Amino acid sequence: MKKDTFIKHLEAVPARVVPFTRKYVVNPLPDKVQYLLYPNRSGGRAVLHQDEAIFPEESLAKGKATKPDPITASQVIEKLWRNGKVPEWINVTVESYDDEYTYLRLDCCGRFTANESLIYHVEEGIPPFHCLGPALPPLSGGEKYSIDKFGKFDLYWRRDESKK
Repeated sequence: MKKDTFIKHLEAVPARVVPFTRKYVVNPLPDKVQYLLYPNRSGGRAVLHQDEAIFPEESLAKGKATKPDPITASQVIEKLWRNGKVPEWINVTVESYDDEYTYLRLDCCGRFTANESLIYHVEEGIPPFHCLGPALPPLSGGEKYSIDKFGKFDLYWRRDESKK
């Protein structure tokens, strides 16, 4: 993938994921974003395509939940664009926020490629990025979540305590 294409796709991410998340959550998400990079989120594959590369040494520490330090878009590009190779997929969600930033979680495939046919989410227009909404609160009886019926919810509903 050309670097300018990867940059353009990354630049489009906040305009998709932040407004979509705002439709569901009560939290005041700032327009400014930073990124939380979670590398090597895919399961290993025994045989790699000849164009694929992996970097297992870049995985976050196992065991305790490790939260990476926030980084800028420039740092994301520096870490994820490697001479035309990029992660085959990158799932994007709003993880948290503070008074200044909305923090976008980037769960990245551990396989890097320059082969366009191996990159996921082409149909969404900004491959390899896949913008997702927030995790929905559970409902009883297999009911599906509806904003009209249940309203917005706290981004931190899964935590014991809401953000203060």
